[in-house]
Amino acid sequence: MNKRLLLITPDFPPNKGGVARYLSNISAFFGSKMRVITPTEESLQYRFVWPKWIKIVWICIRDQSTYDYLVTSHVVPIGTAMFISSWITKKPYVVIVHGMDVRLCGTSFWKRFLLKLILIHAHRVITNTKFLQMELQNRFGISNTTVVYPCIDPIYETNVEHNILRLLTISRLVKRKGHIRILEAIAKLKNENRLPKFEYQIVGLGPMEQEIKSKIKSLNLSDIVIMSGEVTDEDINKIYANSDVFVMPSYREGLPLTL
Repeated sequence: MNKRLLLITPDFPPNKGGVARYLSNISAFFGSKMRVITPTEESLQYRFVWPKWIKIVWICIRDQSTYDYLVTSHVVPIGTAMFISSWITKKPYVVIVHGMDVRLCGTSFWKRFLLKLILIHAHRVITNTKFLQMELQNRFGISNTTVVYPCIDPIYETNVEHNILRLLTISRLVKRKGHIRILEAIAKLKNENRLPKFEYQIVGLGPMEQEIKSKIKSLNLSDIVIMSGEVTDEDINKIYANSDVFVMPSYREGLPLTL
């Protein structure tokens, strides 16, 4: 494919998370054919103009000579901006969806209408699973879809021998990931002596950090729970190799790369 692509997104390294990594791998695949605009390079919002995201429309119009296709991973509001700019510039756009965004847009009639409008007029809609592809078809009548599965980095180390059962969670510290649920479960296992000697490691940062630390203290789990914060990709591979069971009872997910 010799087309020039312009990806506009707030989720891109150095930001963490599955969407950022997913887009990073896509960008790496296309190389110089894909230019990426993120808030670290250029603000995607006006400061004193409403709606603030209308600046993205201006960016798409301003840079129209530099791309053949627009790409985004955010149906709202970036997809809205691309829909408007496409009507003006006649340049097609591609939308990448990952599950959570579709479900959030399904919470109101107006958001469902906007989602369907943007995706129907997209040149192509990329989904990360066949399940999401079928959901778009059945709920919204979107048929111009292609599945692109998330790429994962290989883990080169094999499991390291140890004499303790090691449980592991790697995710942002947000409510929907279910950290509190895990802590309550392992506190019960500990108190009832239903497992051999074990420890539980939490990797990641997020707004629930202090709440999780308080829960660990209140459940008397400080002796078996390790909070590692943010670690490098190299360290994550080592942590995986040193662990026995991966645990993440999320309330909602699209397709998490950790799983």
